[in-house]
Amino acid sequence: MLWADQLDPLGLSQGDLVEDIVFANVAELMVVHRSTISKSKPAWLPQEQWKGDAQGMCHVIAKARKAPGLVLSHSCEIDKPHRKIRVFMAPVVSIDSITDESLRASIMEQKREAFFPLAGVPGRGDFYADLRWAKY
Repeated sequence: MLWADQLDPLGLSQGDLVEDIVFANVAELMVVHRSTISKSKPAWLPQEQWKGDAQGMCHVIAKARKAPGLVLSHSCEIDKPHRKIRVFMAPVVSIDSITDESLRASIMEQKREAFFPLAGVPGRGDFYADLRWAKY
């Protein structure tokens, strides 16, 4: 497993940790469209129904966090030159953010399937990857 300061100069590999990845989740669907309000100021306004573009895509309001991300994609999927790829990643969180000692212990002992423990991250300590937020 490599950390951000040790990344392979040829590209990412499974298990790499990358800084400042935005992880978003749509908890309550609110479709919006771009509009303008007074004095031509841009705004995002609620939209009654889903009106997708040519690819069926629509803008929505999402809850997001910026965190380090653990690369989950297989190295063989992301090491192809001259290909645009999407990388599957999970946010990484400090184990110290868990106040419940029994939960913290169960995560670090690999007893919780949704949380992948990362013990001894160089210069940082113990972390876990939250697989519930894993995204491309």
